[in-house]
Amino acid sequence: VVAPGTPAGNYTLTYKICEIASPSNCDPATVTVSVTNPVINAVNDTGTSVNGFTGGTAFTNVLT
Repeated sequence: VVAPGTPAGNYTLTYKICEIASPSNCDPATVTVSVTNPVINAVNDTGTSVNGFTGGTAFTNVLT
């Protein structure tokens, strides 16, 4: 799990994996995780009444 707010970049994690039947039989392993910045795609929203009922306010654009 990558924590929220983690800066973009490559992160390397080294860990040890061991055999269950023989706990002294272990090997190191390395994994690289690439964290990217998500693209925010702010587009115009459209809205309609809920379940086709009339009344209330359907927001047609929350950006303006």
